[in-house]
Amino acid sequence: MLASGIVYILLAYHIPRFATLPLFTCYGFLFIAYLWIYKNSTQEIVGALLFLSIVLRILWLPALPQLSDDFYRFIWDGRLLANGTNPFAFTPEQLQQQDLLHNFGLNIEIFNKLNSPQYFTIYPPINQAIFYVAAKLSSDSILGAVIIMRTFIITAEIGNLLLLQSMVKQKKLPPQLVILYALNPLVVIELTGNLHFEAIMIFFLLFAVYSWQRKKAFTGGVMMAFSIATKLLPLMLLPLWLGRLPWRKLLIFYFATTITSFLLFSFLLDYAFLQGMQSSISLYFQKFEFNASLYYIIREIGYWWKGYNIIQSAGKYLAILVVFFIAFMIWWQRIRNLSVWQAILWVWLIYLLLATTVHPWYVTPLLAISTFTHYRFAYLWSFLIFFTYVNYQVSSYQENLWVVMAEYLTLLSFITWEIFKRKR
Repeated sequence: MLASGIVYILLAYHIPRFATLPLFTCYGFLFIAYLWIYKNSTQEIVGALLFLSIVLRILWLPALPQLSDDFYRFIWDGRLLANGTNPFAFTPEQLQQQDLLHNFGLNIEIFNKLNSPQYFTIYPPINQAIFYVAAKLSSDSILGAVIIMRTFIITAEIGNLLLLQSMVKQKKLPPQLVILYALNPLVVIELTGNLHFEAIMIFFLLFAVYSWQRKKAFTGGVMMAFSIATKLLPLMLLPLWLGRLPWRKLLIFYFATTITSFLLFSFLLDYAFLQGMQSSISLYFQKFEFNASLYYIIREIGYWWKGYNIIQSAGKYLAILVVFFIAFMIWWQRIRNLSVWQAILWVWLIYLLLATTVHPWYVTPLLAISTFTHYRFAYLWSFLIFFTYVNYQVSSYQENLWVVMAEYLTLLSFITWEIFKRKR
């Protein structure tokens, strides 16, 4: 744990994302240490290890993210909100061209560090609320805003560990299982280190299922709405509750989710929000591409068949395929008597395998979900996906498809092995 702490400090303060060899050496060490600690842990020291996992996260508190520049957009959106402007109303490029940056506490230095200044924001209300608080409390300091946002994430991570611990105890599972999430290097680096709000989405999702398992349908629905208002993805999980609750409880659950979602989105809800969000979601499925699996095969077929990138049509049809799989899972979970965690795991996995963009932090929800299943492929993926950082060079970005191919061939082989192992 001490050695891991030293390596995390190196990653937090000294190793940029284009320093490929030091980056991967550090991550390889952290992952080996993580597996060794888990294998040698006992029930008696789980509490101490969870406490130390929080300490590892606190080490990152005053560090600017080294592997992601998304936080500049968080600060941008927060300052717009703090100055009374809906962040969905303008793209950063529009504000820069109209020479309005100074009006909102922004400047050309922040603009130049944005990775998608020509696009509308895509962050839902809970994120925006945190951006707003950070901008209000630290209106002229980037580091100050980062510290405030990271405090929210560390708090959510503490909540995640407490919820996981409580749910593992409730299901009479080995207490050491919580370590698989708590000390996973991808979780620590991507959520706390790189400031990604999946940590908060996971907290509300865990809380929703925890409430549902305790037969508190209304609380579960409220927490589900908070999860959706942090990241939109939990929307795809809502149909999985069909058949799992009596009709009265089910209606209460969906009613609470709907009303709470409306209230949470209402402070941003206007024509600019609807237009900006629709534009952002369309771009996500029909423009952006990174570390995809099935889509890259379809893209190559498109080049051969059509002579150009068919992402605009392929992305749309892949999203429709996800909807069909969710419909199939509603039926399959009843036939096979799947637990809610197994159903969520397979839906989330299929979504990622059909997505056109799969960043490393997108895998972190699978790690929390896998705690309550017999499947361990998500932990292997958390090791493999980190190597996609090889794409970032000093002055440019270039995707290495050999790394992507090795990642998915290894992952799919392991998933196949796990499925057949369970059948036996």
